[in-house]
Amino acid sequence: MRKYKDFIANISGEILFYFSLWLITSIISKISPNGYYDVGIFSVAMSFTNIFFVIATFQTRGYLVSDLSLEFSLKHYRNTRLITILFSFALCIVAAIALRYSGEMLLAIFLFMLFRMWDAYSDVFHAMLQIDNRLEYASLSQALKGMISVVFFTVILLTLKNIYLAMAGMVVVAALFNVFYDQRLTRELLHSSNLTKNKPNKEISALLFASFPMVFNGVLMMMMVAFPRLILGQTISEEVLGIYASVSAPTILISTFFSAFALPMLPYYRKAWISQKEREIYAIILVPLFAVFVLAVIGAPILFEIGGFVLSILYTSEISAFVDLFVISFGVACIFACVTFCNNMLLASRKARSMYYFSTIAFILVAVSSYPFIVKWNLYGAAYALALGYGVELLLQIVYLIVITKKHVSINRTASRATS
Repeated sequence: MRKYKDFIANISGEILFYFSLWLITSIISKISPNGYYDVGIFSVAMSFTNIFFVIATFQTRGYLVSDLSLEFSLKHYRNTRLITILFSFALCIVAAIALRYSGEMLLAIFLFMLFRMWDAYSDVFHAMLQIDNRLEYASLSQALKGMISVVFFTVILLTLKNIYLAMAGMVVVAALFNVFYDQRLTRELLHSSNLTKNKPNKEISALLFASFPMVFNGVLMMMMVAFPRLILGQTISEEVLGIYASVSAPTILISTFFSAFALPMLPYYRKAWISQKEREIYAIILVPLFAVFVLAVIGAPILFEIGGFVLSILYTSEISAFVDLFVISFGVACIFACVTFCNNMLLASRKARSMYYFSTIAFILVAVSSYPFIVKWNLYGAAYALALGYGVELLLQIVYLIVITKKHVSINRTASRATS
């Protein structure tokens, strides 16, 4: 029962949080004086900072919740997160300046990165709650933070007509939730000694080294999302970019749902891996992937029929004409969700270094194909480029997971026979 409770808790909280971010995009298109220009500004800021959010979290949550042998202390994870957050913020600002973004875009990136910094710091406390079997508190934090951010953003945008002040309101909400809910609740529920126990400094570097493959992979995945959008905005227009971002935004719920589903699976997969339970390992990997495939096959024709109506409600009648792009984005989101899930399984198998190769191949494919695809198929080309990169990466991951599982089980079986 605890497993299913964790699934429901984590999925509901993460979906509500990311649904709130998407809802903000929809709200901007409806009430902002600048319309889809502001949607484009917000979308680029969100996509650009997502790259550095990966560096801020350094993907240590997955390592923490699958750290069954307790290699590192909780204080250790917290201090590592503080280091990576500050580094990612500095790197984000330097990168934005180096890319010569406009003053308006720089301000949007600065504000949204502040919001994501607080979110990244909350994430490490949520991981601590998860290992103490209190994931429902982390879920509640994400859900409330998302919904209240929407309220603050909408009220400020309606009254002051300024998207940057509205984004500043989001930063305030995230900061207050971290200080007065996440940190305070975690210290109350967990023993304080777990957070204050001293550990040698060398362990921070060891954790950073162990987590680096996930960070490298995560950065490349975010760059894969941002690269076609950057080409789209520069090649065609910011307005077309805003339309693409609006149409594809709702599909992020698919990947969010699957990522939230995968996180509680990590401890169970890790136990199956250590115990060499081959059937259980394959079941944990293949059943969810098959479920996403079925969802894509059933969902695509349904979305094609009702997608225009959905987009007209969420945005405007102008956007509803892009229902085919909506369906394509849904398919891309399903592939991306499977890629993210397989990355988590590679982490739990402690085979994270393979991500270097898979994500690099995928990024090269997206980078090489984005410009010619966009020139030929306009904004649809951005989705096609992502589908190509993610599709190849997913195939490589599945084959590799099957190979390493067979090898892992056979080696241990041979060792058992030799000792007997």
